[in-house]
Amino acid sequence: MTYVAGGAAPIGSANQLRAHLAERAVYGAWCSIPAPLNAEILAAAGFDFLLLDCQHGGIDYSDLLPMLQAIGSSTTALVRVAANEAHLIGRALDAGAGGVIVPMVSTAEEAARAAAACRHVPHGFRSWGPLRSQMFLGTEVAHINREVLCLVMIETEEGIANADEICAVEGVDGIFVGPADLGLSLGVPPGSTDGAERVDAAIETVVQACQRAGIVPGIAFGAEFVDRGFRLVTVASDLALLWSAAKYLPPEVHGRG
Repeated sequence: MTYVAGGAAPIGSANQLRAHLAERAVYGAWCSIPAPLNAEILAAAGFDFLLLDCQHGGIDYSDLLPMLQAIGSSTTALVRVAANEAHLIGRALDAGAGGVIVPMVSTAEEAARAAAACRHVPHGFRSWGPLRSQMFLGTEVAHINREVLCLVMIETEEGIANADEICAVEGVDGIFVGPADLGLSLGVPPGSTDGAERVDAAIETVVQACQRAGIVPGIAFGAEFVDRGFRLVTVASDLALLWSAAKYLPPEVHGRG
């Protein structure tokens, strides 16, 4: 499918992740290592989606584009952008991501800005510039606006207080909980069990707000949360898989035997 300046705009395929979310919970893998081969291997493993982390991972745009190319159409790629900035969101979507995850959204106004950056007029202010995205979603504006996914992260105490208002924002398709930053905001350091009940209660606040609004609740590294109503979860990461495999080799292999 190619971009043509004139004539009818071609309509692309449906966003498969959106279609799956309408039917069941979905499971994904987290990519932090900037390597197309890693992304290609994880995509071939059969996950419903891959999350490419441009916030805390080692991935920048020069890595992102070849990683999206390596994934191709084998699964849906979501990109966690570095910040709630329109040019970062638009560039990830233009490159072929099926959706974005926007960090540190604490108010309805911030959520509305993220949602508008994902959509072209009349539903937003996303600039027109399909690069690879036209191969998947085509160039028909209404279709693109319907199919892209906008997930915003609630990971602050302020965000928890505003959960219902954030979830009610038009164009926000779901919430992705960041438990580590949420815990920090609530005074609970990562890995600490002190105050864990506050974090758990905050997570429950988010999932209930999503259910009231009819949008998707998602969470990082928490397959067990599917039983609590979460429908989009990451269950593995390239970094953790590599680290765990290397760490648990016999000591003599490391030269420590």
